[in-house]
Amino acid sequence: LADNLKLDSGTGVGASGSAISTNATTLAARASASGGVFINESDALIIDSVGGINGISTVNGDINVSTIDGDLTVSNTTALDDVTAGDASITLTAGTPTQAGVARQLVIQTGAKVKVVGSATGGITLTANNMNLSQATASAGLIDAGNRTVILRAFLSGTTVDFAGNSDDADGDPDTLGINDTELGNIIGSTQIGDPASTGNFEINGVLTATG
Repeated sequence: LADNLKLDSGTGVGASGSAISTNATTLAARASASGGVFINESDALIIDSVGGINGISTVNGDINVSTIDGDLTVSNTTALDDVTAGDASITLTAGTPTQAGVARQLVIQTGAKVKVVGSATGGITLTANNMNLSQATASAGLIDAGNRTVILRAFLSGTTVDFAGNSDDADGDPDTLGINDTELGNIIGSTQIGDPASTGNFEINGVLTATG
């Protein structure tokens, strides 16, 4: 258990299929030469600045950060890019164990930036039953996949995915994952919404105007 956790390695922090299990409040991580960053947090986690490291970064290595049962927040640090993986992929997941429980939230704060570059397959995947992608304030490039893909999807099957217009998140049984027009406008990249494997409902409200 650590309030503030810094993970710094030249060759990766954890590995695909072998994430580092944490129980921290605030995390910063860096793979400075090769490898990726793979974290599985037990409850809520804030990605922020710790011990001279800002957010999470790799040199073209995948980033995969998830919570088992807790909110996941990306803070606006002093870095230009707060979660950045070069030409690799980024996956951020806020886990909610059951529809009957509280829908855990994935938050990317206004002014923060989650970014990948290049043209490789994949891009940025955000998964949660509740998301706040700077939903009340325009924040250009908040999620920046360039020419690649951004996937927004619910964590649990059966969740209603509701987007465009003034769509709101709602905690319930089932939950509603709302992605409003402001949030869509904060995304750069080809955007896919909803999990193709989900059995939940899919709704469009209002006019879709985002062009990111």
